[in-house]
This record gives sequence, structure tokens and C-alpha cells, in this order.
Amino acid sequence: MKTIINSHKSGFFIFLLALMLALASAFSLSQPVQAETIPCLVTSNADSGDGTLRAWLADTSCCTITFADSYDIHLASPLVIETDRAVMIDGAGYTVTITDDNYWRVFSVKTSADVTLQNLALIQSSSLWFWDDYSGTVAHGSLIQNFGNLKVNDSIVTGNSTSGSIVGGAIYNQGTLTITRSIFTGNSALGGGAIYNDGYTNASANVTVKDSTFAGNTSTAPSAASDYWTGIIGGGGAMVNFMGTLTVTGSTFTGNTAYYAGGAIAAAGPATITNNTFYSNTATTYGGAIFAYMGELTNNTFVGNSAANGVISFYDVGVPLTLYNNLMVKGSTGTNCFILTGESVTPGGISGSNNLADDSSCTTDLFTGVTNIPTLSTQVGTLGDNGGSTQAIALLAGSAAIDAGNDATCPATDQRGVARPQGLHCDVGAYEYEPPSDYIVSGTVYEDLNANGSRDADDPAAPGATVTLAGSLDQVNFYPWFFTDAAADGSYEFTFPATSPGPSEGLSFSVYVELLGAGGKVTQTPAPFAYPTGNLTGMDIGLHQNVLTVTPPRFPHGVQGLFYNQTITLTGGDAPYTFTPATSWSVPAGLSYAFDTQAGTITLSGTPTETGTFHTHVDITEATGAFGQIWEDFTIYPSMQFSPANLPDGSLNVPYNQTITLSGGIAPYTFVRYGGEQWLPTGLTLDTSSGIIIIAGTPTEAGQVMLDVYFKDQTGTEIEIQPMFWIKTDPSLTLTSSLNPSLQGQEVTFSLASTATVAVFPAPWGQVTFMADGTAIPGCEGLWMGSDPTTEQPAPNPVTCKTSSLAVGSHAITASLTTVYGPYKSGTATLQGSQTVNTDVPQYQSGGFTAPIDLGSVLNTAKAGQMIPLKWRLLDATGNPVTDLDPASLALTVSAFTCQAGVPTDAIETYASSTTSLQNLGDGYYQLNWKTLTSYANSCRQINLKIGSWTIDGLLALFQFKK
Repeated sequence: MKTIINSHKSGFFIFLLALMLALASAFSLSQPVQAETIPCLVTSNADSGDGTLRAWLADTSCCTITFADSYDIHLASPLVIETDRAVMIDGAGYTVTITDDNYWRVFSVKTSADVTLQNLALIQSSSLWFWDDYSGTVAHGSLIQNFGNLKVNDSIVTGNSTSGSIVGGAIYNQGTLTITRSIFTGNSALGGGAIYNDGYTNASANVTVKDSTFAGNTSTAPSAASDYWTGIIGGGGAMVNFMGTLTVTGSTFTGNTAYYAGGAIAAAGPATITNNTFYSNTATTYGGAIFAYMGELTNNTFVGNSAANGVISFYDVGVPLTLYNNLMVKGSTGTNCFILTGESVTPGGISGSNNLADDSSCTTDLFTGVTNIPTLSTQVGTLGDNGGSTQAIALLAGSAAIDAGNDATCPATDQRGVARPQGLHCDVGAYEYEPPSDYIVSGTVYEDLNANGSRDADDPAAPGATVTLAGSLDQVNFYPWFFTDAAADGSYEFTFPATSPGPSEGLSFSVYVELLGAGGKVTQTPAPFAYPTGNLTGMDIGLHQNVLTVTPPRFPHGVQGLFYNQTITLTGGDAPYTFTPATSWSVPAGLSYAFDTQAGTITLSGTPTETGTFHTHVDITEATGAFGQIWEDFTIYPSMQFSPANLPDGSLNVPYNQTITLSGGIAPYTFVRYGGEQWLPTGLTLDTSSGIIIIAGTPTEAGQVMLDVYFKDQTGTEIEIQPMFWIKTDPSLTLTSSLNPSLQGQEVTFSLASTATVAVFPAPWGQVTFMADGTAIPGCEGLWMGSDPTTEQPAPNPVTCKTSSLAVGSHAITASLTTVYGPYKSGTATLQGSQTVNTDVPQYQSGGFTAPIDLGSVLNTAKAGQMIPLKWRLLDATGNPVTDLDPASLALTVSAFTCQAGVPTDAIETYASSTTSLQNLGDGYYQLNWKTLTSYANSCRQINLKIGSWTIDGLLALFQFKK
């Protein structure tokens, strides 16, 4: 079965423009007509230079020039083909576009040159001037200028516009021009928008056009043109034949415009126009399609052409004008025929036969052989692809043009190449109707996936579906007659004899598919139809199988205490829906459920008060019987929380690595932002990329770490994570003794002081315990330093421990601080050198200084700088002389004072003097030679000589020094 689909495009020339390059490639099947002597291959798209088209044209040994690739060639000046040169330029296999960039032309073919241009696209923006000598000679700014023998095959010529008195927008011809299977579109000129054949200048000028298309070309001659010559020269939207010879066959003219006469063709010379379609061409005054004064029009179709005076306008000058087998359907304005009075008006001077028109303008006594059929416009199709190389207008079944032609004058084939006649006689117009032997009722059975009643691009075929052809006499009760199964592509067809085998009046037919089984329905069924008078196509049948789809497939998880409102929607079925919950159906406390049988929805709503997994198990059946189930569980989770709630403290300059994980809510968890209270010491970083928090690094600052991080779960609920911990450093502690060494039973005070080492934080505070030799000193345990939380009052710093209970000997003294709060660790300080305790028993008693040193308040006078012998006697505890005094036990202290009435006041300075110069005189007598300083002059000094561990103050003496 062959299906022909006609389509009308009023903007056909726009369509042609879009296809120009593709057609140029498609026309590449043309065969060369000249032999190639050397390989002349264009390898560059430049205007000139090696490998360019211009360079090969300059090489006279090149007979055929081809192209190595697709090229867009822009010219600065025309390509001139000289006299007697024979050359073919063939763009076969590639897209070759040649454009004039300087308002010039592309080709100039000189006398006696023989040139073939094929498989090319020729473009020119505008021709402002060329060869316009203002002498009355017709100037021409054409894209191609031909004075020789030029053939244009399978090419596209477009976009040229001339100005001034220039004619022939695409081609100006004074030679022999043959155009085959080519397209001329968008060209314009004052005369001959695409082609101007100048037989006035060269009587032998001739143009032959075959199987070509002229679309959207324009003649811009002013409407003020008032005479015959101006009308011809300034008309012809597609072409002008001015006193030359014109032959046009198998071609289509559409959308061409003449400002004055001849919307498509203006012919002032012999013109043979056969098997052509003229559609929607216009002229302002005469000849919406053709303006002519001699020639023969045979088997042409004129539809929708308009002009003020005739689709076809004739200038009667007494020369032969004949019309055979032409079909004429006028456009929106004007008539089909009009005669412009010339030198004579001869009744029947425009002769012919078997022409049809939809008005009476061609049936006056000036015409012969024209029949008026007012309904003719309803008996033709629209311009479209009906086979052949050009678009044509088909005859509809039953048209009066069918078999109405004169076989003696009809050509052997129609515009498309279909043989004539197909019926009893040939048909009127360019299209030969091919009557079907049978009528086919056909369509496609398809799966209507979205049940919209029409086939979409993604709807697949339904092969194997049984299609029933049923008949009815009353259009109510249809009875099945025939059955067929859809093919693999879903297509089906029923054949009706072209001639009804019996009475068909009152019969009607329908085609349908009867579905069996649940869930199926027919969404598109062709309307009943009468016995066909032609092929019926597009009798499509849409089938849809309802398949329930649950969206979403289960209820989303929820969170305890968080409002929940979720709906499951059923699609792919028809209401009403029946819901049957299973025995396992369960929903959490706090939620309620609702079934909507019309909307096909199940809704759970409320605030869940319990956690766990619940079972929304339910069976569903829709109106056509399709069955579905929801057999999925969902979970109510606890609210979102993080762990651990507290992080361990870290140490300064010690690697730290801890992880906080999230639970509850609906995972996965997503980091949202940091809060404004977060502080991290240098060296620590946070990683939140994987839905957990990792705190890691080596801190180089001590202080209180504050995290402030927000996360959310899949419900969008946020949680703020704010754990705090310390990065701690060792405390700065100092332990001192008030008396070391000390005597047994003598009170000693130990002091522990702490110093702040972390910015903005005070010195460490906490509880202090003092220990001697690892044992707590009684009364010195749990002493508060810095602050006492039990009283909420400040505590001392330093903290002191007083004791007199240390035994004689050396003791290791420590003080430990247990910190309570802040960036400091607990620590211990140790007393340097230990604590020494001596026996508290006097070892010596003094016999006093001997002369000449006076004791008490008596001032001894001396000369500054002299040596003063200090002599005394030392007895032991029993009164016996001490004869073995250790010099190291001797301490001499010299104090300065202000002399006033011989009484020392206001100590000024104290000196320590070595005792290594001690002399043992025997029998307990000792002498120390005190070397005084000259700086003592005019001042007083007190000396204190202390020996060993005396509990007394020692020996005192006063001196007043003179110079």
C-alpha cells in the first residue's frame, strides 16, 4: 500500500531557502557532460591563489573543475569565462556556495563559451550597479551574465537584487541558457526577478527551463508603467522573455511577485509553457501568473494566482496564442483571463481547446475552448510533494479535470513524469490523476501510553491486535464483517473495491479493537464512515492498558513529635478506586489515615507519638479492574540527637581527634551552617562533609573550645550541636620556703604561687595539698587557690602552709594543684634543694669581744681603710673553750647607720664579709681581721658577728670612722 500525503505551504520559498544547501548536496547525482583532461581540484575557499576556483578557471587546460571539500567561496570580483572556453564546474558530493561580496556578479560567460554549472549554490547580496551607461541600453546587474552557451543543473541561485534599470536578478541571457532541476529563490530586479532573456539585443537568445522551481522572486517595476514594452521589460516576477525564445516544462512557480505584469512570467516573444504549476503568484495590474502576447500554454495548472486583470493576461497583437488542457482556479483578486487591447482584437484570436476555469472570464467570444466550472476550486488539492522533482497540485477524486483533456494535444507525461492518459483520456492541468484499483481503509493500532486519545512520538505500535471491520444499516447496530491483525508496526488495512460491488447507499462502517481482560480500554476509535470514494488513511486506534502506579511507592519515614502529612497517589487507572487494607495494616499513634476513592489517594496525617516500623499494606482495584498493591513499610524515628554530648579535654601541642555522630531523625544528615558562638584554637579543624563532625589537629592555643554547628535531616529539621571542651596547658607553679634550713620545732611557711599563661584566663585555681616526703602535711590539705567554690569567695594566691612538725633532717617538699576549671591541667611543684631541719640546741656561748673593741652603745673610733682586729673568746655549752671553730660557721654583717649622738639609727645598707681570714689564737680565742673601706670615712658602722646556730643575736660593736 502506498500512501500519498498532500501538504500546502504558503511560505514555500522560505522552505526552499532552508533546504538550499541540502538540495545542492542531493543534486550531486548529475553526471559530467564533458571529459576531464587533467585533475582540476579546488582545494581552497580563497578568492585567488593556488588551488582556488579562480586559478583553475584561468587554466585553459581544465575542462572539468571539481571540489575536494565543502566550501563557502566569497568573491571580490566576477569569475569570467572567456570566449570559446569549454568548462564544467561541478560541486558534486559537497556543499559548494559561491557568494559575491562586492555587489558585483559571480560569473560572466562570454560569447561562444560553453559552460556547465552544476551542484552549486550561487549567492549575491545586492547588485548596485554594473554596465549601466545611462544610454538607453538595458543595464543588467545579474548574478550570472551569459553571452555563450550556459547550462545550470541541480543548483540553487538565490538572494540577488538589482537596482536602477537593471534586469535579470539571477541571470541575464543573450545566449543559450538551459536550466535543469534547479531552484531560483529570493531574487529581484526591475524586470525578470530571476531571469531576463534579451532577444531584443540578440534575436537568437533562448532559454529552456526543465523540472525547476522558482519561488519568492520579485520584479520591482513601478506601477506607473503604462505601455506594452514597459510592462514586459519591467514585469516577470520569475522571468522575462523579451523577444527571445522561451521553453518551460515540468516546473513550479510559487510566491513570485511582479509589481506591474506577469507575476511569474512576462513573455514578449515565443513561449512554449507545458506541464507547469503556477501557485500563489501575484501581479499588481496584469497577469497574476503570466503576461504574454504569443506562444502556447499546454497542460498547466493555475491555482491561487492574483492580479487586478487576469491570472493570465494576453496582449492581442494578432500573433498566435493557443491554450490547450489548462486548469485555471483564480486567486483572491481578479479573474482567470484578461485581454489587453493591442494592435487588433480578433474574436477567437486566442484559440485552443479543453481548458477549464472556475469563472467565465475565459469564455467570451475572444477565447475558444474554455469551459467554466464554478466548483473547480474544490476539486483540486494543495501544492505539495506528489512525486517528481517539483511540487505539484493533485486532482481530487471526481474532479471535472479527470479525463477532460485532448489526447492529441496532451504531452506524453505529466509534470511528475507520470504517463498520460491514466484513464479514458488525459487530464486537464499539469497533474495526471491515477485512479486506484481499490480503496484502502488503513490506520495504525498503537499503545496510548498516556491515554490522551492521540498518538504521541513515544507511543509504540500494538502489533497483533485484532481489528474488526463492522457494517451497519442504521449507524447504530454494527455487525462484524471482517477481521485482521495489526502488523509488526501496528498498521492494518481493509480493501474496498473502487466500484461498489453492490448497493452501498445508507451503509456505514466502523473499525475497532475489542479488548478482553481487566484494565484495558480504547482511547481512540475512528468515526463511522460511508462506503469510501477514495483511500481513507489515518484511521488510528489507540489502546491503553491501565497499570496502576503508586507515587511514591511507600510512605516516607517520619520523626516522632514532628508533624507528618503525606499522600500516596495512584495513577494509570480510572476512578472509582477500591481500597482493601490487609490485616497487617498499622499506623503509629497520633496519625490518622484517609482513603479517597475518586482522587485515588491515601493520606496519613498527624503528629506521631511513638516510634517503630509500621505496615501500610493495602490492595487497590480501579474501575476497569486493574489491580495494584501497596505493600511497603515505613518507620517513625526518634528525634535527632548527637553523641557524645561532651568531648574530652585536649592538651596544648598534642594531637587531638574526636568524632561526633548523629542519630535519630531521617538520615542522611546534611551540614547546614556554623553558628556565631563557635571558637576553635589554631591547629584544630572541623570536617562536616560526611554527615558527621570530625574535630582533629594539633592545637597550638590553649583555651575553651566552643563548637556551634547546625545539621539537618531529610525532613529539613535542624539540630544545633554545641559541645564545649578545654585545650589545657601545664600550670605555672612556684614553691618556696620561708626558712631553710630551720631548727627542729621552728615554724616554717611554704608558699605555692600560680601564674596565668593563657590570654584572657586568670591564673590556675583549684585545691592545693602540701606534702613532705610524699605525705600530706597536716593542715595543708585541700586548700583552695584563686577561688573557693564552697564559699563563692576569692581564695589566696599564693597558698601557704605553716608547719613546725618537721623532724630533724632533709625533707622533699611538694605542693600539688588539682585544677577545677579553666585551660590549665593539674600540676605539682617541688621545693628546690629540699627542706633542712637542724637540732634546736645552742652549740656555743660567747665570752664577748676583747679589748680594744667596746660593746654596747660605745662608739669605737677608727680610721677608714685600716685593718681592725676583732678578737673574742668562744666557749661551748659547758663553758669550756672551743678550739676547733669552723670558719664556715662564722657570719659577719656590717650595717651602715647615721651617726647621731653615738646611737645607730636608720640602717642604710648591709654588707656580707667573708670569714676565711679567721685566726685561731688558742684556748678559745679567735681573731678576725676586718679590712675597712676608705669610703667609710665620716660615717658609722655596726658589725654583727654571728657564729654557728646561735639563738642569740651575736656579738655587736659600733664604729665611727674618720679620714
